Amino acid sequence: MPASSKEELAEVSQLCNIPMEFLRDPLALEESARIQYGEETNCTLIINGFPTIDMNHGQFESYIPFLLESP
Repeated sequence: MPASSKEELAEVSQLCNIPMEFLRDPLALEESARIQYGEETNCTLIINGFPTIDMNHGQFESYIPFLLESP
């Protein structure tokens, strides 16, 4: 969801029961690798620091966001 509007993020957050910051934080270029757990939603956000290439824009990206939702 790299080019999502605030409204789209809010809709996904509500429909999927994912904390809003879990959707917003990985979009920030200065975001660092980390693991964060949301107790209310039982979700785990994992942001890895692996270099990747954005083939659409020919730029390096330095993270891969990953979201786990526990049953």
